[in-house]
Amino acid sequence: MGFKKRRFYNVSLILAIILILQTVFIPNETSANTDLTPPELEHFSVSTTEAKVGETIDFTVKADDDSSGVHYARVIYDSPQRNQYIDVSIYNEDSNSTSLNGMGSYVVRELDQEGVWELATLIVMDRAGNETRFEAEDFKGIYDITIQNENTDITAPTLDEFSVSTTEASVGEKIDFNVKAQDDGSGVHYARVIYDSPQRNQYIDVSIYNEDLNSTSLNGIGSYVVRELDQEGVWELATLIVMDRAGNETRFGAEDFNGKYDITIQNENTDITAPTLEDFSVSTTEALVGERINFNVKADDDASGVHYARVIYDSPQRNQYIDVSIYNEDLNSTSLNGSGSYVVRELDQEGVWELATLIIMDRAGNETRFGASDFNGKYDIHIYNNDDRKMEEVKTDIPYQTVTKEDPTLEQGKKVIEQQGLAGEKVMTYVVTYKNGEEVHRELKSEKVTREPVDQIIIVGTKMTDREDDSGEKDENHPRHIHVTLGKEYDVRAHDTISIEVGQTKSTITMPGQLPQGTKLIVEDASELIDLKNEHLVLAGNVLDVSIFDANNQNVVGPYLLTMEYDKDQYGADDVDIYYYDENQGIWVKQHGTVNEEEGTITIEVDHFSRYGVFTTTLDDEESNEEENTLPNPEDEESNEESIAPNPEDTNSNEEGTLPNIEETDTNGENTVPATEATDASEGNTLPARENTDSNKGNTLPNTATNTYNILLIGLVLIMLGGCTLLLSRRKAI
Repeated sequence: MGFKKRRFYNVSLILAIILILQTVFIPNETSANTDLTPPELEHFSVSTTEAKVGETIDFTVKADDDSSGVHYARVIYDSPQRNQYIDVSIYNEDSNSTSLNGMGSYVVRELDQEGVWELATLIVMDRAGNETRFEAEDFKGIYDITIQNENTDITAPTLDEFSVSTTEASVGEKIDFNVKAQDDGSGVHYARVIYDSPQRNQYIDVSIYNEDLNSTSLNGIGSYVVRELDQEGVWELATLIVMDRAGNETRFGAEDFNGKYDITIQNENTDITAPTLEDFSVSTTEALVGERINFNVKADDDASGVHYARVIYDSPQRNQYIDVSIYNEDLNSTSLNGSGSYVVRELDQEGVWELATLIIMDRAGNETRFGASDFNGKYDIHIYNNDDRKMEEVKTDIPYQTVTKEDPTLEQGKKVIEQQGLAGEKVMTYVVTYKNGEEVHRELKSEKVTREPVDQIIIVGTKMTDREDDSGEKDENHPRHIHVTLGKEYDVRAHDTISIEVGQTKSTITMPGQLPQGTKLIVEDASELIDLKNEHLVLAGNVLDVSIFDANNQNVVGPYLLTMEYDKDQYGADDVDIYYYDENQGIWVKQHGTVNEEEGTITIEVDHFSRYGVFTTTLDDEESNEEENTLPNPEDEESNEESIAPNPEDTNSNEEGTLPNIEETDTNGENTVPATEATDASEGNTLPARENTDSNKGNTLPNTATNTYNILLIGLVLIMLGGCTLLLSRRKAI
């Protein structure tokens, strides 16, 4: 008996440990940003169920989505003849709001059919691509609208005559299509002629419009010129459509013509061979939010040449997709060797994205198509979408170098910029770890130079000449001491000392030994223009904006000696420094000047001037620097190991698709959901009892937070139960 009790205790202990380990080490799905739950429709109403031409019908929608937020609602009505429709989209224009409370409108048109228009579809879509869809059977006619219009046209137009100018054509020749049609009601709108190529992958599509709005008949000609890549052989007249202005159509198919109007095209350069795929690869099969995924394609076509490749991935719920097209931009090349990219977005679903389709298309319209079954999951991508780790790209400037060249023909002291410097650019990719929404760790994964810097080239004159001052007399090179007024322009010479006073604080600038004749200086007080909110800096002296330029308004390069005072009664020598404002990066850069603590001054040597100021760092900044240098939290290290972030390369990105924009409308005020069912749609009827018909059906996010505590509790109970059993067995044994 004791053996059985000990065995029971051991089994209980093992089960408890398994439950606890499962709770600790299996990722909690609720931490993910993935939104798999479709939005909820709270209220829908129409302002009227009867309307005449010119009257406005308002559609009011209230909907909510707790995760990504409602994107839009779309209302679609079908006409009695099912050939006209009302299509109104109501967008949530508040990007910070998860709910939609808006209104869209439709004005009844002159040609709208008389009779009952049925509410065919009502769609509510969230920003993650999840939708709640209602169909006509869900509404049971509650919201249908009766339109009154005595001028309704429900009669299709008649085709009086059709002909083609030729049934044989070569490359460059023109084919004319002649159409005569009549409509006694709204009038003929257009005729459309469609031919299919022998391989059914090219077509001729010509539309002939009735441009006379006062005429009900069409008597027109449309033309087509045979192209170099058009297939040789018999092109079949597949479809001929005649449409009136009310949306009624008369349609003819190939079987109605019996080949009478088919056209034989003669072209020796016909390309009917599909291109070949030589290589395909992806840069990574695991990616975080913000990470770039690169798709590389090599393909060839010996005839017309590869036009493009298209890569399509489906999300786990099949309601989001990645769609990247890679074009062959070299018109003289028949092969494609290129890459396209996609950056993972915050609302992209977590899980495995399947490579659904890969298409290679040549310029003649021939394609090679691969489906998911051809890849067997080899190129599928696992996207990790959670709050803990994200990929971030930071663009950083690469400073340019300054190169000087001597010119013996240029007067000594003169400097001319032969080539303006241009900063380069590089993209640095980081894996950023967050805890409670705050960044706690940043790891550099890769960096790539996207633009090389261009050196600045300065020509320095070495020719010795006598210089004259402004009066025309020989300049004896005696330095001047100039007290300047802010904002005023001054002539300056070599060795001059410029004195600037702003309040009780002074600054000086000493000119170099050589300056071009006609050099001018302007000093501005910039202390009111700076923003130090995010810089962790406090003003400890002046901020000066200095411009020094020659007669051609070109900046004059130094070296200059800049001395600026600071408040020595409030700050120590180690607390202050002169900072230079880097306009390219938008930051203040410390210059590490020489401090004279007795005089309360800081001195630096600069090559050129822009904006310089005296600052001290704040205590918060020093503390934050100390925190950044500490080792990361062990919990953070665990989160870092959850995903592998490969080294991405920088290329173009393509956006993910959802439902296209049809019509954008205005939002309106609030409407309440009625407490009881109503039969008048304009008063806000009770919504049909219906589950969300989204592709995510039944796939809501689990409440794993509650399950976690339950599992822990079960584990502890099993440990206590096993312990009690073992204790009782030992006592009985004694």
